[in-house]
Amino acid sequence: MSRVETVFLIGLVLAIAGVVLFVSSGSLATHWQEEPSRALGGMTDPDLRFSYRLGGAVLAVAGLVALGMAAWRWLGNAPSRGRHGIG
Repeated sequence: MSRVETVFLIGLVLAIAGVVLFVSSGSLATHWQEEPSRALGGMTDPDLRFSYRLGGAVLAVAGLVALGMAAWRWLGNAPSRGRHGIG
């Protein structure tokens, strides 16, 4: 596996993990407790939800940056693949 493929896969995993963390931040920040009628209810901590969303956004952006770096290298802008002009 080449370095480009490795960076691409790491970026993809980070981006997916960040999006999942961002989307599920409400459930993760809820303190679940059983109600007397055997139902589940809970209180959501807004600060903890913000922390999960911020962490998810940072992971997603880091993953997208890694994907961009891998795509840039794959498209041929690496120094080892110099472009030859006409003439």
